[in-house]
Amino acid sequence: MSLRIDLDTLSPALGRLARAAGDKRPLLEAMGLALAESARRAFHEPALRPAPWPGRATLIKSGALWQSLRVGSVTEASAIVGTDRLYARYHQYGVGPIRPKSKKALFWKGLRHPVGGTKGIPARPFFPFDADGRVTPAAAERVRAAAQAWLTKALG
Repeated sequence: MSLRIDLDTLSPALGRLARAAGDKRPLLEAMGLALAESARRAFHEPALRPAPWPGRATLIKSGALWQSLRVGSVTEASAIVGTDRLYARYHQYGVGPIRPKSKKALFWKGLRHPVGGTKGIPARPFFPFDADGRVTPAAAERVRAAAQAWLTKALG
C-alpha cells in the first residue's frame, strides 16, 4: 500500500520556490518523510487519525505496521510513501464479511477448524487521508512545514 505526494500539494508560493530550487527530489523526500512521520504518530496519537478507530487499538500490538512506513521511490515530480505490509490496506480501509464461494466453510493454516465466514474488520485508518482521499489538515501542515524548512535551508 502506498500514497503519492506530488508538487501540486504545495501552496502556490512554495511551488514557485520549489521550481527555483532545481533538483526537486530532496524536497519531495523531505515532504515524504514528514508524511510518513505523520502516519507513524497517528498510531499513538488518536487526534492525528483521519477517523476514530473502533474498539481497542489492535494495530499497535507488535509495532510491525507503523515501523514499516517509509518513503519509497522519489522522482522529480513525486514521492511514494508506503508500507510493504500486505495487510495494511485492510486496516486502512476495512474489509467486509468473507463468505465461502464454492464450499460450505472457510479454512486456512493456523485455524483450529473450518468456519462459515468472517465478520470482516472495520477501517482503522492510519495514513492521514480521509475516505475521499483528502489529506488531513494536521498532516498537510507538517508536509508544508517540512517543504518550507527544506526550501529555506536550500535557498538560503
